[in-house]
Amino acid sequence: MQLTLSGFTALRVLRAMRRGMLGRGIARRCDLRVPEPPRKRWSKPALSRALEPVSPAVRFPSVDLLEVAVPTPESRIRTEGVRCVVHAKGLPRNAFLDIGSGIAVSSPELVLVELANRMRFSELVLLTMELCGSYGLSPEGDDARTGLDPLTSIDRTLDFLRKATDVWGLETMRLASTFALDDAWSPMEAILATMLVLPEEKFGYGMQPMVLNRREESCGRPTELGSRVPDIMFRGTSVGLNYDGEGHFGIGDVASATLEMLRNPGSLEAERSLAETLASMRGSIVGDKRRDRDLSVMGLSVLPVTKEDLYEQDALDRLVMQVIQLIEAEGTRSLDRQRRMLESRALKKGRALQLRSLLPGRASAGAGEALRSMEEGVGEPPQMAEILLMPGASHQINVQVI
Repeated sequence: MQLTLSGFTALRVLRAMRRGMLGRGIARRCDLRVPEPPRKRWSKPALSRALEPVSPAVRFPSVDLLEVAVPTPESRIRTEGVRCVVHAKGLPRNAFLDIGSGIAVSSPELVLVELANRMRFSELVLLTMELCGSYGLSPEGDDARTGLDPLTSIDRTLDFLRKATDVWGLETMRLASTFALDDAWSPMEAILATMLVLPEEKFGYGMQPMVLNRREESCGRPTELGSRVPDIMFRGTSVGLNYDGEGHFGIGDVASATLEMLRNPGSLEAERSLAETLASMRGSIVGDKRRDRDLSVMGLSVLPVTKEDLYEQDALDRLVMQVIQLIEAEGTRSLDRQRRMLESRALKKGRALQLRSLLPGRASAGAGEALRSMEEGVGEPPQMAEILLMPGASHQINVQVI
């Protein structure tokens, strides 16, 4: 049996592999093969059985659409609920991953190309940051897990794009790769970075070039630690941002521990738990103060960013204006265009919709469709030649690709 999954189906499998949901199998680079049914013909039961090794991520026919890659039009699977993508030419060698049990999936780089014209541009940039970062969403794209190895990198994606020819989505992905960044550590950090790097024509802030999570050395200055890692730094400046998430200080843990103590008055265990939780919260606050002090001694102006800066109306605009003021005060860069962009009422509305569309949960409801209609009247983003490309560090695929 041979079956190669592509598009959104392949993305679900890659996300599951990254989070260890499919065991510790070895994924080997491979070329596209003709699908071979287990018993001479494909049917819904046959596909369901074939997909059992990846069932935590893909359950056919319960998925909306099963996406399959085939090398020729004649090899398409003609079963209800299956969408076949024909990759007859143009792909570089080893564009797929053999994950065992007769199943292969599009490589992370190819998945990005396959989805390039099926997502909004901002979503594509954000997805690229996810696959090139150290956090991974669930197969359904909701909850995130951090501290993972990147699935690919900007460099590896660019190499794939240079070798590929005449593939639908290639040009869009080439443009997206000039904005996406390596090394995002969390979804909210990646959303913030996406808004900052997108050009005004795509309702972003046009603040690149930037770098994520680059270690800054103290260079002999008397700091608490020898180096620090700001979330975002604007290249060529000493200005950066640190995102402090909702759960950063453990306020929710303190509230839970307090409620537990109120439910069990006189419980020494509940009192001990609350004391430990408060001590942990205090430690996080002290750690942040020392981090900020170290960054200041290093000569860096790193502003804190909170969840409220992303969810409250006009809050991100205010933050970006403060960043602009700090950068211009250094005399390293003129940001007149970004200032005018912040003053535009039409762009302000578009940025608000763009941000809402990227945020998780109900905040994004309806924003994407409203944004599409606005984008049609603004025009296309700048040509690639006008955009400064920021090469990123190379990473190995964490599922042991050979």
